[in-house]
Amino acid sequence: MDPLRPVVCVFLLFSSLVGATDTTNAAIKLVDTSEYFYLTYSPNFLPSIPSRTAPLQAELLLASPLDLCKPMTSPPAKKPFVLLALRGNCLYQTKVLNAQAAGAAALVVSDTLEAHYNTSSTTELPFLKNPCDVDCRISEETLSTPISTEQIMAGFPGSNCAKSSDCPSRLCGALTRVQPQQICCMPDEEITISTNTSQPLTAVPALFLGSSRGIKLRALIEKAPSNSITIQLYLRGDPFPWAFVQIWFLGLLTVSLGAYVSARRERVKLSPPAHPISDAPPQTVAPDEELVVTIPTALIFLVVASAFLVGVYFLVKAGARYVVMGFSIMFGLTAAASLVQLVIAPLSWHLNIFPRAMYKRTLCKIKDIEGPSLPLLCCYILSFGVAVLWFFCRHQSWSFVLQDTFSIVIICQFLSFMRLPSVKVGTILLGCFLCYDVFMVFLSPYVFHSSVMLDVATAGRGSEGAASTNPSRCVRVPTEKMPMLLLLPRLDRMGGYAMLGLGDVILPGLLVSLAIRYDYTVMGRDPAGKYIAMISAPLTKRLISSVQHPIATIKRFPYFFAVVVAYGLGLWAAFMAILFHVTINNVQGQPALLYLVPFTVLATIGVSLFRGEFVELWNGPPEFNPKKEAENNGEDSQDIEAGDTSPRSCTSSSTAPQELEDVALLNASPRSTRSSPRSEVGSVVQREK
Repeated sequence: MDPLRPVVCVFLLFSSLVGATDTTNAAIKLVDTSEYFYLTYSPNFLPSIPSRTAPLQAELLLASPLDLCKPMTSPPAKKPFVLLALRGNCLYQTKVLNAQAAGAAALVVSDTLEAHYNTSSTTELPFLKNPCDVDCRISEETLSTPISTEQIMAGFPGSNCAKSSDCPSRLCGALTRVQPQQICCMPDEEITISTNTSQPLTAVPALFLGSSRGIKLRALIEKAPSNSITIQLYLRGDPFPWAFVQIWFLGLLTVSLGAYVSARRERVKLSPPAHPISDAPPQTVAPDEELVVTIPTALIFLVVASAFLVGVYFLVKAGARYVVMGFSIMFGLTAAASLVQLVIAPLSWHLNIFPRAMYKRTLCKIKDIEGPSLPLLCCYILSFGVAVLWFFCRHQSWSFVLQDTFSIVIICQFLSFMRLPSVKVGTILLGCFLCYDVFMVFLSPYVFHSSVMLDVATAGRGSEGAASTNPSRCVRVPTEKMPMLLLLPRLDRMGGYAMLGLGDVILPGLLVSLAIRYDYTVMGRDPAGKYIAMISAPLTKRLISSVQHPIATIKRFPYFFAVVVAYGLGLWAAFMAILFHVTINNVQGQPALLYLVPFTVLATIGVSLFRGEFVELWNGPPEFNPKKEAENNGEDSQDIEAGDTSPRSCTSSSTAPQELEDVALLNASPRSTRSSPRSEVGSVVQREK
């Protein structure tokens, strides 16, 4: 057995979370000039704001006091109005509560240059609290002339650094206080406003505005005759959730592909000896290697996954960044092994890159353990090379392509290795993990004061700070992402990624795998063997035939299509719950199993009741139980041997093989002919010869 597979069973089962990066961009449009100002907004803790089609039109005016750290003494009488407050001096929570008490329709918090500098000394120049607030990679300049506090607080507007087209804010910050002084571009900071209060804030959405846009907007308000300007406030996002559509299609295709790959053994049983399904190259996949899930196994998985997740949660809370790094290494190793077995080695075999005889010659042998062949060794080198490329380039924008490819092959390998013997076991397994998922996402804050699943899924956030040896040098630690996710860049205006946890594909995928395997099993029971020619046809021909005759295809695979459709509906229900902010304890993201398990289980049970196969599917057909199948095969072989003995006693030793085969077929039990179409076809071929 591959030693990595039990580890994969553990670290994949706890990754069950669905969502999308939730920083949403909003916009302010000036009614008089049609000028736009873009803001950072997240609906995570505050109510939503209107969409572009129905914007909030209101008066924008400055808060009093400007930082809104104290309640307004004379709130405006004209409503609706939006307050513009300056960052600093108190918590965002205080600003939001004061804006709510004043009756504001929304609060805009503007960043300021003063908030980035330490101005405690009256004799020395201000200096940056965090040298990472500026980015010298964008633009920089060295000034030989002395600078003043006024220049620093203005952002050096006339410098070449600020005039650079690469510096979007047109503001620069002083990195050093000694001459020659280095100034670098200070990009607008994007902050998602959040609070730690348990008090419900149901009236005021809060938005954040960068320094450069805040300075300009504040100047416009101060120049206005009434010290207010009319604005329209709205979300920039598209009204249709395209990000969810992207990840929905990817999840649907992945679970379907994984289930199809997992049913390879059933397809092999249906293929005739004269035209067998092309096997994979030697030494890649052990055909009898599988884990049949039982009720005790399901409970063990639940306990181990829970303990494992809680342990990782405490490590993440302790600041152990190496946890995410360890998962990335484990993910890369498992993906490399799965990529060889499912993609690279089969391709090299079918494309005849190496002579077939080379696959059977091992390079070495240690005791009873045979080493790999030369072609297989080359495949492993290539696969691990791709994994190393992903690991070192995982922070690049294109790395999601490799991560999704790795995730898909791991899911296919997992579903081929782990099998459900019955709907009863599947219902218990999925039901247990549904409760586990809901608790770890929604209810764990009651015990751990934060969502365990969400904290683990978002672990590895990067950091920025001054170097210990040089306070003016910035040290940036990139953000690490848990790799157990399907990721797709969002095609809408929001940016970021839409994501789907691998656990939300694997766990329902076990039931989808059971459905398609049972469909193949029912085909194999057909005494006429009419499905054998279809199964043995090339894959492209089968796909074309399925597209040309969709109704016939659905009739051949009723369980598979029913469960896949149910999976799609459940996944879409989870996305709609995110869209409409259905949550407990203000936890963002959804435990997708809360929706996927009922949809898929009820679909399977419903189709089985309609077809009259509920009892067999609930308890599991004998073909899914290795012990029962072995017992049936043993009984059948004894029947065949008894049939062979009878004619031998009545005839000479030169009895024709055709006569022996005919007697064997007559004496074979009906169960044998139903469950072994391959042997039946072989008998027919032998008689024809």
